[in-house]
Amino acid sequence: MRGGFRIGAGRPMGRNTVNITLTLTKNEADTLKERAKSMNMTVSRFVSESMHLNTLPDNLTGGIRLSNGIV
Repeated sequence: MRGGFRIGAGRPMGRNTVNITLTLTKNEADTLKERAKSMNMTVSRFVSESMHLNTLPDNLTGGIRLSNGIV
């Protein structure tokens, strides 16, 4: 059987994040990635903390495990 409702299928809902596109030079992007890596952070986490926003969850699912389809 194909299609139909399946628990955990489809795009995750309820995430409190948005995607933002930045336009940087290659040098700027490389520097940003290097600095984030040197701090053992993702680029998103590094930008958030550098700007003192500190609103991102520890991971982008907010600590909710999505692998088993049960939220």
